[in-house]
Amino acid sequence: MAEEPGVRVRTGTRVERIVPGEGVETAEGTLRADAVVLAAGPWSPALARPLGVSLPIASARGWLVHAAPERRPLLHHWIQGGARRLLSGRNLAPASEPGSVRLSMREFGEAAEARDVSPMIQPAPDDSVLAGTSREPAFAADPFDLDVPRIVAAQASRLVPALAEAPVLSTWSGVRPVSPDERPLLGWVREGLFVATGHGSEGVILGAGSAELAAALILGTEPPIEPAPFDPGRFG
Repeated sequence: MAEEPGVRVRTGTRVERIVPGEGVETAEGTLRADAVVLAAGPWSPALARPLGVSLPIASARGWLVHAAPERRPLLHHWIQGGARRLLSGRNLAPASEPGSVRLSMREFGEAAEARDVSPMIQPAPDDSVLAGTSREPAFAADPFDLDVPRIVAAQASRLVPALAEAPVLSTWSGVRPVSPDERPLLGWVREGLFVATGHGSEGVILGAGSAELAAALILGTEPPIEPAPFDPGRFG
């Protein structure tokens, strides 16, 4: 749909530097643009920092475990084992508080990462099952161990005993960009530079609405919703 009105989609093109008001510099040359939308998820702060722009985004890893129960369909509904404490807002509290995804140098040196797991089980279209969900600080693109998905599998098996003997098909994780109040950052941070990040684990759910708001603010048209709650400058 984007290509129909003339959008050029480039994949695998690394952005080396953002030049507000001019565009971006890439390994393949400079791409000119009046406005640059920075939507690089948890990697957005690293691109903004050289411009003197500080984005209060922390990186939080979340795991999923994919299993194939013999009895199908085993589930028809999403099952949550308890309150969604992963989205309570406390995960970006000062590093000394439990559940924080921000760590001090001392805590990082002492391997004090908080691993927060809240059992969630979801049926997939092919009647297999996805189990999650978790949140822990992420400082590298790739995970180093399977401790957290093992906790996820154990909790899912306790919540739904029929899953205990289901073969594990795969596990994977993703790194989410989380803001202090767990609301996205959508707005201008410099002339010519617009940010759209901080959606946490709700990126797909909030993506379309975020795009409509971003388009309105960039083009200067009437926004579909009040933009103030998502202003990147709300944290000072």
